[in-house]
Order: sequence, then C-alpha cells, then structure tokens
Amino acid sequence: MDIQELKDYIVDNDKIQEILTFLGCHHISDKNKYITCARPNGDNPQSIVVYKDDLTVKQYTGEQVSGDIVALVMALKQINFISALKWVHKTLGLEWSNKKTKDNTKPKYNPLDVFTSKLKSKRKCNVDDIEIY
Repeated sequence: MDIQELKDYIVDNDKIQEILTFLGCHHISDKNKYITCARPNGDNPQSIVVYKDDLTVKQYTGEQVSGDIVALVMALKQINFISALKWVHKTLGLEWSNKKTKDNTKPKYNPLDVFTSKLKSKRKCNVDDIEIY
C-alpha cells in the first residue's frame, strides 16, 4: 500500500483518532472538518490540528510540524519516513509491503512506431490489377 492509498484508507475508515491515541496525544476533540489534540507531553489541547479531508497536519507548539499525518508520526516518534509508514501500518493492523506492483494495464510504448507506421501506409498493389496498354 503506497502513501496515497494509506491516506485514503485512514480517511475512509475514520482512523485519525486511533492514530493520535496510539501516538500518545490526549484531549482529542473532533470538530466538524478537523480534529484537535494536545501533544503527548503538552498541555495545550489545540496544539495539533489534523484536517479530515486530506490529513494535513499543523502543529503549533513545540517543534513546528507542517505536512501530513506521516510527518506528525515522524516528528513525535523521532523516526524516519519508512519507519513511520511501518508504524502506521502496524498500528492500523495492515500488512506492510515495500514492493511496487507493476501496472500491466498500460500498453508498452515502442519508440520505433513512428517509422513502422510510415512503412505500413505505403500502398501495395497486385500485379494482376495493372492494366497493360
């Protein structure tokens, strides 16, 4: 599952509060379009804002974090990007796979098609069709 599929899964299944809880955030408050919470070791109940539609995160106290929910995990856990993705997958009970799947639906592009199309367009005639005068 790539990052966009993971974000879509989190938004569709309403897993934002679950991730914030596992991060140690408290005073989680669900507003209409966003969720506010306090940092794990903070006391400001509106120091972190997570927007529900695209998981954009804004952290106002402590280390200034601006990005998405994975950036918040990276900042609060002090880990790199891949470790943050693995942590989110593990927290949500999803299987982590770093392998890219091939998209076989795209037709292969042949750069020599420009020349072969010109060769195919030449008219061929049958010798029997030529009138002899």
